[in-house]
Amino acid sequence: MSYFDIITGIIFIWAGIKGLKNGFVKELAGLTALILGIIMAVQFSDVTSDLISGFINTQYLGIIAFLITFVVVVVIVHLVASLIHMLLEAIALGLINRIIGLIFGVLKAGFIISVVLLGLNAFGLEDNIITPSEQERSKFYGPVKNVAPFFFELMNKDLNDILKAEEEGQTFLTI
Repeated sequence: MSYFDIITGIIFIWAGIKGLKNGFVKELAGLTALILGIIMAVQFSDVTSDLISGFINTQYLGIIAFLITFVVVVVIVHLVASLIHMLLEAIALGLINRIIGLIFGVLKAGFIISVVLLGLNAFGLEDNIITPSEQERSKFYGPVKNVAPFFFELMNKDLNDILKAEEEGQTFLTI
């Protein structure tokens, strides 16, 4: 067992406990709120800017509009998640929600650690921080390092399938 295993194990335990406490719905909402908040803020901060420009006249209007849009989306996602969480508790699915939350929390932590390792590798720092001998001794290093590339490959494959189907005239989402 290496120091990387100990640190990673502590992070996994913390993430698992947090996931168990919050449940899957709230854990997923946190991730969704962040991603959706950024996307919506990029797409709609100009609308927010137009709405608040009569009240705020500053050179930072764009940044303020971005932050307001981001916060509004995050709050809405968390409110919806809280309602779903309460509904699951009320219909006695709370335990299942919490167990899946534990699993999701650990997977999310593994993904984040993997992304950090990819970043360290991209800057040529990985071997300085986690020596090759430490990498060899570690039980977690290999599997954790491969988590993000695995998901990126899956997302890329799915995206390519969607783009190919769209070119052929098929649609995946219809409203």
